[in-house]
Parts: sequence; structure tokens; C-alpha cells
Amino acid sequence: MAAYSPNGRTRSTSTPTSTSSVTATSATSRECARLKRIPGAEARYGFPFSYASWNALAAATFAAYWIATEAEGATFAEQQTAAVVTLFGVGMTVLWVLVRPLTAARTALLAALVLAFVMLVAVPSLRPFLGIDFPRALVTVASIGLVATAAAALRLVTYAGERWLARGQGSPRRARE
Repeated sequence: MAAYSPNGRTRSTSTPTSTSSVTATSATSRECARLKRIPGAEARYGFPFSYASWNALAAATFAAYWIATEAEGATFAEQQTAAVVTLFGVGMTVLWVLVRPLTAARTALLAALVLAFVMLVAVPSLRPFLGIDFPRALVTVASIGLVATAAAALRLVTYAGERWLARGQGSPRRARE
């Protein structure tokens, strides 16, 4: 009989010389390998994706804020709005990667989130309440460019993770253990 240990490996609860423990451990190992292939970001990419997504979010947001601060005559609300729009764009990209494969319900969820953000930004009476003041066009285009760059970097990470799984080696995190 086999039991799961905290680190995901199996351990035998019967005597080590027993044939049944070897068979149970082998069967449990096969079961764990099968479970690793269940769709989900943790099973697919593990730590490399979470690290890359955090870095992409942070770098793009700080870069957007820095670009907005360097713009001549930009107010604090404009700088903050540039950072928030960039953060939302990269966050939606991360969410898009996490919910794949897209189904009708997941697509509706993503569309509802985007629509809610657009409505918050588009309604003029909500802008002062939320502190939204769009910067000049150049800063807004730079923010959109940063979102596209972060999305491309995240796509490269997911592509590398998918290639790793295609070789049949499980998640990259498990391979290092």
C-alpha cells in the first residue's frame, strides 16, 4: 500500500521487501505522472511561470509609471492611470494564460472583466472617484507597448513550458527535484 508524502513522492507503508509495495509504488508513480498532465498553470508550468508573470507585471508597471513621470507636465493622477492600465493589461494576459484552454464560460469571464474595466474608465462620473486621468497619447501608446512586450515575454515562457511537457518530462519544477 502506498501513501502520498508532502513533497508529492510516494512512500510505501508496508514492508520494503514485499512485492505488493513495489507494485503499489510503481502504480502510484504512474498515477502521479498522469495527474501532472491535468490542465492547469501549476501542472503545466509551475514556478517558472509564476516567477515570469510576477516579473512581467512588476517591470511593465514600473516602466509605465517611469515613462509617465518623465512626460512633461504629467500629473500624479496621469502617472497612476498609466501604471493601472498597464497593470490591468498584463494581469489580463496572465489570466488568459491561466484559464487556457478557453471554453465559452472562460471566454465570457475574460470578456466580462475587460468590459467592467472599460466601463469604469469610460464613465465620466466615475473617473474623479477612482482618480483616473488619462495621460497624453504618447504615454498611453507606451503603456500599450509595454503590455504587448510583457505579453510576448509571457508567451515565450508558456511556449517553453509546453515544449518541455511535449518531451514528456513533466513540469520543469519537478525535473529539478
